Amino acid sequence: AGQLLTREAVVRMKDQARAHLVFSWAWSTFLGVTWASFGCLQQHCPIVTGIDGVAWGLDCVLWAFFGFFQCMIGVATKPRLIGNVGVVAGFATPQAPNEMTAIGQPLEGFLVAAALLVGELFAHMLEAHLRQTHLEHTLHLRELRTQRETLARCGSIGGGSGSNSSLSSTPSSNLGALRTRKDSEISAALAAAAKSSRYS
Repeated sequence: AGQLLTREAVVRMKDQARAHLVFSWAWSTFLGVTWASFGCLQQHCPIVTGIDGVAWGLDCVLWAFFGFFQCMIGVATKPRLIGNVGVVAGFATPQAPNEMTAIGQPLEGFLVAAALLVGELFAHMLEAHLRQTHLEHTLHLRELRTQRETLARCGSIGGGSGSNSSLSSTPSSNLGALRTRKDSEISAALAAAAKSSRYS
């Protein structure tokens, strides 16, 4: 909750690049310090103990979703990795005799690190797909604009010169219909590009 409140606070900053960096470092510092401190406290006083293997597996799945979530909300790469190191250190710190699970350390830390990496992998795959989709829409829109400009030039030449038989043979109504169709295609492409840009 504190991390999300920090994000809302920096959104109102004028320099959005600086706001993004401030949010990323605040997010990662809070995350890393919290879980590294948890590992140290667990060593001296049992906070969480007796977790079975199934529950720990589900916990690792949640960490994978968390890694995915961090990428999707735009936490910068360097602060995000430093925060993940703090999380892994908290689970890999020797906690005997107060281990959370029978797996023990440092295997718990390795499993959490693997889960975070899996989440990062899926996030990067989705991000690459969205960027590719946005690029295809942009190229298609550029092609439609080029065709529209060509049709406009052909229409102006055909209206001003009656000696050109190849242009005069095409009725002006047909050119108008072609331009109307191209305009509708451009409008549809603009809407699709705007929709895809919200997720990229």
